[in-house]
Amino acid sequence: MSAPENKPEIAGMLCAPPEAPVADAAEVPQPRQPTSLQGLLKFAMDATKAEDAPHEPHVQPMDEARRKFLEQALHSLTIDVIEILLKQIKILENVDALEEGGDDCQYRVALDTISDHVCDVDTANDFHKIGGFVIVGPCLRCKSPKVRAEVCNLLAELCQNNPYCQRVVLENGIMPVLVDLVENDGEVAVVVKALYAMRRKLILKFASCCKLCAARNRILRVVEPRGSDEHVLGLLLKLIEDNPSAIYECRQNKLNAKEILENYLSTIKGKEEYSNEEESCNSIYNILFAQN
Repeated sequence: MSAPENKPEIAGMLCAPPEAPVADAAEVPQPRQPTSLQGLLKFAMDATKAEDAPHEPHVQPMDEARRKFLEQALHSLTIDVIEILLKQIKILENVDALEEGGDDCQYRVALDTISDHVCDVDTANDFHKIGGFVIVGPCLRCKSPKVRAEVCNLLAELCQNNPYCQRVVLENGIMPVLVDLVENDGEVAVVVKALYAMRRKLILKFASCCKLCAARNRILRVVEPRGSDEHVLGLLLKLIEDNPSAIYECRQNKLNAKEILENYLSTIKGKEEYSNEEESCNSIYNILFAQN
């Protein structure tokens, strides 16, 4: 093959630009990897600079209020959840000192704050591992009914779809305390929340327990139209499903269960907001009395 012919360049002729030398990969500076959320944000902004429009941006300097808002927003995404939980546990360690009628606000806020975080299963497990369950007993025995109701709600959050925390509750004798609240607590709000917590904790394993069976009378007495009935009726339904002894007890005239259920159904009939309660109540009624 003959060597390429060197042709003279013509004035005005278009020529390809000479190829730029390829830099060694080792010599190309690499961006520093971010190690924090703020660093990640800066990294992303630097990486997209080349895509910005070439004209000068008409952006005013960020005012102080907006800067603080963005800083707080970034900080909220990097909170230390364990530190928050430990702080609330510390507050609740003094719940025993609360006298009847005393200010229970800080304890209710602490329980509510914990509940907000333990809906995540891993955080719920961590709550136990850092010693959080030590506050459950004192809160269940607290003289404030609002604190008792709030800790029952916390237990429900901890145990929802969480076998680890369910096992902790069963192994630490918390279930009998909840049963005792259902049987004897004078505040309906506490009874309902205790029922809600029990419904979240492998309730079928306790359907045959004598203490829980003894609580049926109290369960039936608190059934009246209100927004929390779904938990009460749901628990009662669990108690009697495939449980002949429970069905027999509920059919006894002394409980007056048939009249209670019929009155309840007549009260909520046709009310869309009680559709779930109506379904559960009908299921209970059919199990107990449809064949009588």
